[in-house]
Amino acid sequence: MKKRPLLILILLLGTLSFNAQNAIIAINDPNDLQSRYGPQRLVEEVLVSGECSGVSNFSFQVSGAPGNTNTKSYGYFNRRGVAGFPFEEGIILSTGNASGGGNTVITPPAGSAYPSFENGLGGDADLEAALGSNKSLDATFIKFNFVPRTNDISFNFIMASEEYDGNTECIFADGFAFLLREVGTFAYDNLAVLPDGTPVSVRSINDAAGCTANTEFFEGYNLGATNFGGRTRVLTARSTVIPNRPYEIKLVVADQGDSSWDSAIFIEAGSFNLGVNLGEDKTINTGTAVCGESVILNTSAPEAAHTWYFNGVQIPGANTHILTVTQSGTYSVDVDFGGSCFTNEEIVIEFYDPVTIVNTENLSTCSAASNTAIFDLTQNDNEVLGAENPMDFEITYHISQDDAENDINAIPDPTAYAGENGQVIYVRLESAFSGCFDTGFFNLEVNVFGFSLLDNYTICADPDGTEVVSLPLLETGLNNANYSFQWYFNGVLIVGEINSSHFATQAGIYNVVVTDLASGCTIDINDPNAETTVNESSRPILTADQVSLAFVEKNAILATATSTRILTNGNAAYEFSLDGGPWLSNSPNDGTYTFENVGVGAHTITARDINGCGETSITLTVIDYPTHFTPNGDGFNDTWNVVGIENQSDAKIHIFNRYGKLIKEINPTEIGWDGTFNNTLLPSDDYWFKIEYIEPNDNSKKEFMTHFTLKR
Repeated sequence: MKKRPLLILILLLGTLSFNAQNAIIAINDPNDLQSRYGPQRLVEEVLVSGECSGVSNFSFQVSGAPGNTNTKSYGYFNRRGVAGFPFEEGIILSTGNASGGGNTVITPPAGSAYPSFENGLGGDADLEAALGSNKSLDATFIKFNFVPRTNDISFNFIMASEEYDGNTECIFADGFAFLLREVGTFAYDNLAVLPDGTPVSVRSINDAAGCTANTEFFEGYNLGATNFGGRTRVLTARSTVIPNRPYEIKLVVADQGDSSWDSAIFIEAGSFNLGVNLGEDKTINTGTAVCGESVILNTSAPEAAHTWYFNGVQIPGANTHILTVTQSGTYSVDVDFGGSCFTNEEIVIEFYDPVTIVNTENLSTCSAASNTAIFDLTQNDNEVLGAENPMDFEITYHISQDDAENDINAIPDPTAYAGENGQVIYVRLESAFSGCFDTGFFNLEVNVFGFSLLDNYTICADPDGTEVVSLPLLETGLNNANYSFQWYFNGVLIVGEINSSHFATQAGIYNVVVTDLASGCTIDINDPNAETTVNESSRPILTADQVSLAFVEKNAILATATSTRILTNGNAAYEFSLDGGPWLSNSPNDGTYTFENVGVGAHTITARDINGCGETSITLTVIDYPTHFTPNGDGFNDTWNVVGIENQSDAKIHIFNRYGKLIKEINPTEIGWDGTFNNTLLPSDDYWFKIEYIEPNDNSKKEFMTHFTLKR
């Protein structure tokens, strides 16, 4: 079964330079014998390589006889030493006059293009079907049959066009195709496609602002070497075929939409190999030498007889289509397909010096409580390099074998890597000279001691600042027999503190360094589980004030908690409760809280330190009056008085009936009015009172008057 053809990019090494004013390739130069070849001879003697090619059954549509070197639409090109063009020689198919693309540097007039010729040829239906286009014109094609001897065919090409000007390629798209089918079948496969199957054209490969596409395959604009406005990089058309079966291929290029501005296809001479192809030489000078210990050469002709040679000397017993190569040198092969079909091929193979990781060591460290710890992976650098010069290599560390093999996702900072116990780390050693590499691995080991200091401790101080009430004990839970201890305060060693626990006497940062006496493994001072913060706090000094005016419906009490002690590294913060209710605080906690809608009478306000350093309570009475009372002798609400100003002995309260008659004068320090007048029980009714008092909020003298209800 045939596989879908794939277009791959041949990477050109280096950037070539040239002088566009005096360096241009030759196209159909009369001095070249090949320039006067017809289509068939060009294919047989320039394009195809291999003694057993078997090309036949030619047909073509071209403009110009073979000898019309100035006007024909196809022909032969030669680089003539121009450094800016990648092919030494080959054949060209164009939509106009092929010779106009080279020979003499021509600068076109502004707004025009050169070359731009009409060759008078019609379009091509096969090309339109392959590209899904229409209105093709000036089509040049060569079609022929061939019989491949191996299971793979390929050839190298470049597309060049005057439509490459940064704008026209977005509107027009001159097209070309390399159409392949097995003889006797009808459907063509287009070999001139991108890896995703998109046909190659000026529209699918360009760097125009309005239609940029696949720039990685575009060489650039106005490159010189030819008169075309731009060209692609070197591309390879390739397809899998069935050996010894006849195939038909059609090489075709055409204008699209109009006949203006030409396009051309340059195909490298000899790159269409139908015999045996061992590939390009692999040499150190070209940067293509082999990494590793061996390389496999394969003629892809298992049915043929083979004789292999190394540096011209026959290799005993090497008589199959596959040869495993382990030495640098020149390898050649004679391949006999039988009958008159005999061919040979040669290749130079060179090996880079091997890259080998000398050794790796497992890395071990300790942790107080976590299976994760910080490792310096570069401790393995010297093990990996051995005696090699570190300037000649790059070392990277990875978390998977695939990442190391593919040189991706290197650990950004290998000197401080958070690794887990039992984790495997993969290392890649790569030669800066050859790019060859080797990979290895090692394990991370975390010895967990099994303790963790609390995140925070608190020193409790007396709120008046006179003394420390309690000191926290920083406890590891380990024993002195198996471990040694060093305690640090704010990064400074506490001399003489060598026990498993420590009383913190100051607020600050404490660390403990612990060493396992048996293994010698030591927890680093930076281990987060061996570090804690000690804060200083205190029981609160509490004040509470009624912040609403007296005799309002919605009373409010503001509670404030403070400490006179200056808290070093302190974070004292307080919560508040009213009459034993829930603990409440503001966010952020500012040491105050306002209780809203507080009822009349005495209330207990309590504040506590959230760090556990104690609590303080006070009682406050809200000034207000009962809206009704029931003097029926049952012991509940039998008297009426204003509450909350019992300390204002000078306050005066006068009670009137609804007609304004004075009934009673009472004092807030007394028991209150019992609902009688001259020892006579007064009936249920609304009664009024007027009070003269001192407002607690501002100590101003005020008067208030309203009514209340007597119920019997």
